[in-house]
Amino acid sequence: MNLKKPIEYEKRPVGEWLTALLDGSLALPLFQRSYVWTRPKIEDLILALLAGRPVGTMLLIDRYDQHSQQRFSPRAPADTGVDPNRAVELILDGQQRLTSIWRAVELGPAAASNGASEGAFLKVRDIHSRQLEPESVVWPSSKQAGQLLDDPRQALEKHWIPLRIFHPHGADSSDEPARDRVRRWCTRAVPGDSELCFDLRDRISRQLRQRLLERNIWFARLPGWMSRSEAIEVFVKVNESSAVIRKFDIAVAELDRDGERSLRQTISDWSERTPSSEAFFGRDEQKMIPEVGELILKIACLQEGLNPTDGQFTKEPVLGRIGAGDGLDDIKEGITWTFGFLADEKIWTRNRLPSWVPLRVIPALYPTFRPLLDASDCEGTVRRWLRAYLWRGFVTERYRLSANTRLKQGYDALREVFKSRTKQRLSVSTLRRTVPVFQEALPKESELGSLDHPLAPPTRTNALSRALLIATLQLGAQDFGSGRSISSTNVHGREAHHLFPKGLLRRKLGGANLEARVNHCLNYALVSKQTNLNMSSKPPLEYLRDRFVRDRDLGESELRVRVESHLVPYEALAVKSGREARDYELFLKRRARLVAKAVRDLADGKRPLSDGGA
Repeated sequence: MNLKKPIEYEKRPVGEWLTALLDGSLALPLFQRSYVWTRPKIEDLILALLAGRPVGTMLLIDRYDQHSQQRFSPRAPADTGVDPNRAVELILDGQQRLTSIWRAVELGPAAASNGASEGAFLKVRDIHSRQLEPESVVWPSSKQAGQLLDDPRQALEKHWIPLRIFHPHGADSSDEPARDRVRRWCTRAVPGDSELCFDLRDRISRQLRQRLLERNIWFARLPGWMSRSEAIEVFVKVNESSAVIRKFDIAVAELDRDGERSLRQTISDWSERTPSSEAFFGRDEQKMIPEVGELILKIACLQEGLNPTDGQFTKEPVLGRIGAGDGLDDIKEGITWTFGFLADEKIWTRNRLPSWVPLRVIPALYPTFRPLLDASDCEGTVRRWLRAYLWRGFVTERYRLSANTRLKQGYDALREVFKSRTKQRLSVSTLRRTVPVFQEALPKESELGSLDHPLAPPTRTNALSRALLIATLQLGAQDFGSGRSISSTNVHGREAHHLFPKGLLRRKLGGANLEARVNHCLNYALVSKQTNLNMSSKPPLEYLRDRFVRDRDLGESELRVRVESHLVPYEALAVKSGREARDYELFLKRRARLVAKAVRDLADGKRPLSDGGA
């Protein structure tokens, strides 16, 4: 980009910035991410403004170019409650700072409607001093703030001044001049002493309020001839050193068009309609929207024949697919379908998901295999294929390195299989010949049960360990205490429990690498919190048998069923005194046999079957 002339810098006092936000003449481009600053950052900014420290430069662009064409659709900053269509300027850089000042002084109809029970206070070192020295910004609880605002004398005793009396003009429907806000607060803070009231009002007005509102913040304005794409390039360059700028933000900027719905808002609406979304992406929109957005972009890359890397996110074919209503709808529908598919595999939450990597592929394939789902006699086969692909992606080494390149290879191969095979020719053997992940070796039974190289606990972000734990849920994973099978409604109440208690093993194992052996992946089962609390450091079969001694309706045969529903060999939990170490090693080997068989079944697209815990 070659600038026709240098960008000129101007300055504008804080009071004018706030007025522009309040009257709606200053807004944000629709693609801007949401407000994210925390209270410590707001405090640092307010104190910097009062102390005359640098606060950075703003970057603005006129909403319309020199040909009166709208560059970007506007949206109102957080909490302002103004109509963004009145905007003539847009903030490309500086949203967090201006919104922070706004929130500190509580401007605008939306802020005023929150009531008088919330707000920030400026704490000064000594409010009776001739020179008021700002010390901190405090955010009392709503109850305390309400008390302090109702009775300014209490605030005066704490040397606290409400920042809401600093705003440049009335913040609500009243026509009360801003200077009268300061006067009225001081009158109530020192009732009956007009001289002291005048002195306090004069010091607050001149030394604090005026200092804040007259403090200049410099800004650069992009020229009127600059095109939309050039403005986005400047936006990227300005933010490229920031950890918070993401390729998703740039893609959103490219997709923003006059009168069209923001991609951010589209994702937010989809998440509200998709309950499973919260379990995988959370409810914090500041984190959820970019994560879902980047997943959408990766899927679009695969569907357009590109490696799903962030460098491809702003390529024209990718943006074209997302910008088209049908393309984006297919992707959202594919992700939603995949959530249901994961639920069938006993994966309901993010913290139990072994790996995100194969999950880029299944939603991308959705438009290709969707016609087969509509044919009821083919749906079972489609699910078996996808189950086999998913589990091989979880337990093999295929996606440990060069994941994006290999993702595309897997997608391309599966897509061709789905497109070219008829019902009569559908078989897992076809996948073995054509899809690379099916040529990777599955983990061996001897490797799974090894104490020389113990597997990491499933509570860590280890794909294989998490996958093995999920494999142990496939027979229902009944709670030892209640007998309830694991489900989407109770999985959040399950905890990873040591089958051989930590206390017992630490006393009896000894030697090097003790904690890794104690926390071996196969020494865990997911049980309810209450059941976990009732466990002890006794040998496992002893504490389990204590259950049916306490519960007369629970016989040992029923307890065995519950235990073996976790792929736990019941008899192998028996421990003889003096042989704890040997019995633990034997238990791991026997459980490894069961788990390895279940993994082989899943990796072939089959459901594991109980074999009586042998």
